[in-house]
Amino acid sequence: MSESSTNLAKKAGYQPDIHRLLPQSPEAEQGVLCSLLLAPRPVLNMCQEKNVTPDCFHIPAHETVYRVLVELTEAGKPIDFITLTDTLRSREKLDAIGGASFINQLWTYLPTAANAAYYLDILCKKRLARQIIADCTELAARAYSETEDPEALADDLQKRACILTAAGAASAHKFVPLRKILQDGMARLMARSEMRGRVSGACVGIADIDRMTDGIQDQELWLIAARPSMGKTALAFQAALHMARWNSLSKNPRHANPIPVAIFSVEMAEALLGDRLVAQITGISIKRFADGFLAKGDAFDRA
Repeated sequence: MSESSTNLAKKAGYQPDIHRLLPQSPEAEQGVLCSLLLAPRPVLNMCQEKNVTPDCFHIPAHETVYRVLVELTEAGKPIDFITLTDTLRSREKLDAIGGASFINQLWTYLPTAANAAYYLDILCKKRLARQIIADCTELAARAYSETEDPEALADDLQKRACILTAAGAASAHKFVPLRKILQDGMARLMARSEMRGRVSGACVGIADIDRMTDGIQDQELWLIAARPSMGKTALAFQAALHMARWNSLSKNPRHANPIPVAIFSVEMAEALLGDRLVAQITGISIKRFADGFLAKGDAFDRA
């Protein structure tokens, strides 16, 4: 738990469960440090890939040693028992972490650094769990104080949840070798060559757009921007309907079945969305839905 979260909790009279330890893994922390001692540059590269920072270590002594190891490695200095202990002694931190015997225990903790990635995964997960507890404790303290708007607290909660999600994804991210990227690209190229000009992605139902974009591909995000009343919602409904209903009739073998579609709206009521959906399916003007002037030939059985 961070100091700021703890102080806020105390001021608000909120007492966390002091009988439970925060998520931690001293063994994994020792494993990471020992791996750094055995293979400084390769393991430091792995730490940087996973965005490991000193505060990822829960035990203060481990955090101190990690800081020094990172500094020595990035400076290109040799790392051995003497250089590490001398550096810590010169900064008056050797006795605080447990003396030279503590460094000796770290040095002999593992035979090799082969499992460093496994220890790093545990380290990052424990760090993320502690941050979740810290954020929730702080928000709970602010909620108990009843001095802030609950809606503002809810917004803050949502922002922090997004940050934590991004942090978890970043720690789980792994660099992909260029060779694999190129091999996957060639595989996609060969698959598209077999399509013989057909759209390989999910069709939106507008021939020109499908032809120019090759459809909506996996892991793509499309943004539709325009002035008000220019047809953004109508275009989005067109794409959603086509993917939900008519991709089942597409000649594209990737879409032999309808695609599940969900629509989220922050500015339009559910009733109006429903009217627009029916209008899109039946071809009846949305204006006629609003004024109620429907013709006898208007049919609603197309849905």
